[in-house]
Amino acid sequence: MIGLDRVVMKTGVVRMDADRLKVNILKKFNLKDDIHANNIEKIYIGRENSNPIFRYINWVKVVKKLGDKISDRCYLEVEINYPKYFEKTNFHLVTNQLYKKKVDFDIKLLLADLLETEAETVILDYLEIEVAEQLRVKIFSDFNNAIYFIFKALCNGGFKTDSKCLYGDYSRALDRFYLTGFSFKLSKGLNLKVYNKTIENNKNNTDSKVLGGELKTELTVTATVLKTMLATTNVEEITLERLRIGISKKLEISIKQSVIDQFKNDEKELIKRLRSLERITPKNMELFVTENNEWIFDADTFNCILHKEVIKNKAESTSKRCQAASKRKLTLLGLSNSPKRNNIKNVERLEIFLKNLFGITLKIKQSRKERILIS
Repeated sequence: MIGLDRVVMKTGVVRMDADRLKVNILKKFNLKDDIHANNIEKIYIGRENSNPIFRYINWVKVVKKLGDKISDRCYLEVEINYPKYFEKTNFHLVTNQLYKKKVDFDIKLLLADLLETEAETVILDYLEIEVAEQLRVKIFSDFNNAIYFIFKALCNGGFKTDSKCLYGDYSRALDRFYLTGFSFKLSKGLNLKVYNKTIENNKNNTDSKVLGGELKTELTVTATVLKTMLATTNVEEITLERLRIGISKKLEISIKQSVIDQFKNDEKELIKRLRSLERITPKNMELFVTENNEWIFDADTFNCILHKEVIKNKAESTSKRCQAASKRKLTLLGLSNSPKRNNIKNVERLEIFLKNLFGITLKIKQSRKERILIS
């Protein structure tokens, strides 16, 4: 279910002395500062103020525009975290429209107080918004192949990006590396991040640790993209349902096609490598999957390719022995690979992952003797 995390909002421009506006902020949040230091500097609230009422507010910024000799022209920018309005951490997203409206209303009241005006005169627009979906998973590393696959598909797709990165870590207890996620700039003003939310939460919140894996898919959208996608940046006009529909339309076709293309490209590469072998035997298959594990997304997918393209004309008993040997070896590799990965049942995980990626639907049908169908 789609939900909100961190956002940046701005008010409309008002005629007001910038120093006076800054004093209002410092008094409201009981902060100490030199009001003449820098009127365009962010004033951090959450980390300086112990009042839990304001923990959802990260910072407030006074922005001065060109004015006249009579008064300044200013507006406020504010960064808030929707989940922290209700809880100590942002582990659980705000997925309820009524909860969103409550936060929006209260921040409007607060900003109106700072601006010394009535709440109904304050119009808020998003400058940036983080919208996300979270998926509870039993073992996060079981999704490593799906995460690698999506990242590779995006890299080889039609996305012209100058920013992409895989994240990993190391376990001293297991003496193995493991994947924690990736970030990928889909386009200007549109950034995708996939990561293990449990690890992030437990590192940053020692008194609010959670158990189990939480796969978070997070999209950061700027005002320019919001305007193109939804024809507005107005906080009250943008609902969770409107966001869900807009993001799905924006991403589904391009990401889905990238995934399908990657699946077909990997299939072609495996066929080419298999056909270069002099002999197809169970022992050779064990060696082959070990050397080419990088190209093998899933054991059952590999066995479909192996049968229909390479050993379809051999005896049924030979086919079954080769497929059993490859699956057995891939299962064992999953227990020893570093970074950790699971080579079994990844097609199902990929479908679940994409469904959690803002509702992208992909169906992969495969059997031991038939061509793989993707839709």
